[in-house]
Amino acid sequence: MEYTNLESLFDKYTSRYLEISDPRILDSIQFKITHSKGVAAICSNISFFVFSLPRHQLMAKACGIFHDIARFEQLKHFSTFDDSKSFDHGEKAVEILKTENYLSFFDSAEQKAILNAIKQHNKKVQPIGDDELELALAKTLRDADKIDTLTSIAEYYESSEAGNKKAFQLDLPDIPEVSEKVLDSLRNARMVDYRDIRTLDDFKLLKMSWIYDINYPISFAMLIKSQVINRIFNSMKTKNKDFDLLVGMACGYAEAGATY
Repeated sequence: MEYTNLESLFDKYTSRYLEISDPRILDSIQFKITHSKGVAAICSNISFFVFSLPRHQLMAKACGIFHDIARFEQLKHFSTFDDSKSFDHGEKAVEILKTENYLSFFDSAEQKAILNAIKQHNKKVQPIGDDELELALAKTLRDADKIDTLTSIAEYYESSEAGNKKAFQLDLPDIPEVSEKVLDSLRNARMVDYRDIRTLDDFKLLKMSWIYDINYPISFAMLIKSQVINRIFNSMKTKNKDFDLLVGMACGYAEAGATY
């Protein structure tokens, strides 16, 4: 079996959502299609440093292409990427993949590992367990998802299109203000909690905090090369005396992670 078979199934599934008439929702759907393929490509790159078997590398790419398959239903029915206003898109993805039988190419143990990685990819807490393959797939997917999302966000806020993607903005006010709880998380080198964000700049800082949830040296190296932390920071409206320190902490953490 080739990865192209999996991508063909993904394309067949997503084609049903390309008839949506709302141009802003359609734009978000197309963004998620591109994102899913981008994550699959990054999973492939990371997998060469994590897995020795080609079969496991293929499983990593399967995780990437299908991890956000529930986003399309989420956009169609709720017009948002906010799980708290719709459903847990990791859990829903598992339901869809089982219903569509898209993992029939894999045996039962392989399916379990892929589904577990997809189920865990959007959870705040790192997955734990005794199965080394399942954990490695979950960590590979989580890293790849963050790398592609951070790169896309940096590019988006640097472009003239910023502000045009309703779902991408999470309907947050674009004002020069950040929440103290968000800053406190970054001061303590912790991931920001979605429940604490109130503004678009909070959302940007939340994304920057993902650096504290990366697993593999190759993933850190990719983020350093793309300079996404500084790029997202430079797009913020808020000015704060702590920002230089917080960005320096995040970049230093990435540099240390790339060398361990």
